Amino acid sequence: MTELHRPILVFDSGIGGLTVLRELRVLMPERNFVYVADDAGFPYGGWGEPELKARLLDLFKGILKNTDRKYR
Repeated sequence: MTELHRPILVFDSGIGGLTVLRELRVLMPERNFVYVADDAGFPYGGWGEPELKARLLDLFKGILKNTDRKYR
């Protein structure tokens, strides 16, 4: 698979991700994107570092597991 066929992951921790995704689509219309928003974890400021790391690792493990099968 070529790099152009692999999606670009856009991770939104709660503020501004859709705006960034919109601009990326304008700048790179030939690319595919996977948009992930962690609204349930927002805001991150109140999280302890170990808990936030664990949350993000679990979240990304699930994302990679699901997208890896599709884009091999």
